[in-house]
Amino acid sequence: MESKVLKSAEVLFDLAYAEDIGDGDITTNNLIPPNENKTAILVAKEEGVIAGLPLLKWFSENSTQI
Repeated sequence: MESKVLKSAEVLFDLAYAEDIGDGDITTNNLIPPNENKTAILVAKEEGVIAGLPLLKWFSENSTQI
């Protein structure tokens, strides 16, 4: 993935993360009790294309904030 695209994704992530600092994410705070982790299962009924895998890879390698 181009470094320009990854840099844009990094900026967007930082903005979204900054928005949730303070009182936190209102939806998450109301749905998930503190100190509780949740797991999800993705079920695909047909073959498809998953978009954004390079961004997911970047996020998993660079996200030390959460």
